[in-house]
Amino acid sequence: MLATWSGPELPDFYALSPKILREWLHVKPRRGSVIGAVRVFANRIAILRALLRQAKPDVVLSFIDVSNILTILATLV
Repeated sequence: MLATWSGPELPDFYALSPKILREWLHVKPRRGSVIGAVRVFANRIAILRALLRQAKPDVVLSFIDVSNILTILATLV
């Protein structure tokens, strides 16, 4: 399974095998206010946590600083 923050509106840089299940996490981008940004950040963690609980992966791999932080927070018990 491959989970991405962006959806089908952005083309992939590399072709993805049809054997791989793609999950778009459907999270709106950050808003201008600090409170809006915190809400989006918390929403991303909750959505990713729900996906991880459902999928029960053996391994989780993330890239880029913000995604790494969100992934770490989503995997905490």
